[in-house]
Amino acid sequence: MKNFVSHLAQCFSLPFFGVVLSLALFSGCSKRPEGGPPRFEVGGNVIFAGKPVPYGVIEFTPTDGLDVPASSANIENGAFSVDRGLLKGTYQVKITGSKTPATDAASMDAVATTPPVKEFIPAKYNSESKLELVVHSNIPHQEFHLE
Repeated sequence: MKNFVSHLAQCFSLPFFGVVLSLALFSGCSKRPEGGPPRFEVGGNVIFAGKPVPYGVIEFTPTDGLDVPASSANIENGAFSVDRGLLKGTYQVKITGSKTPATDAASMDAVATTPPVKEFIPAKYNSESKLELVVHSNIPHQEFHLE
């Protein structure tokens, strides 16, 4: 019996439990959780004053009672793509932009020595945005032309 117990202890070692734990934690990470509502691909371009927005963020906040958090995507050279997609519904769209990339603030020194990013997109497209997007299918090439 003692040999059997020690054999079980060897078989179910720490690496084994690490693999099992990893599988349990990451089993639900997909674009459409099992039994969940479908998510739709959303991507495209953001153009300001006739030119692609060099860097920025586009945020989608549900406005029609969807009980889900806002989703966002980085904008680079005008292009964006929402990684996990969006659920069917209506979203308020907020767009921010800068001429330089955001700092990778891995250290407090980087934060202290980096000047703040200057916003050049008018408030009517971000903090005061009236932009909306209705999602009912994939939207791989949505264009936002801002003035």
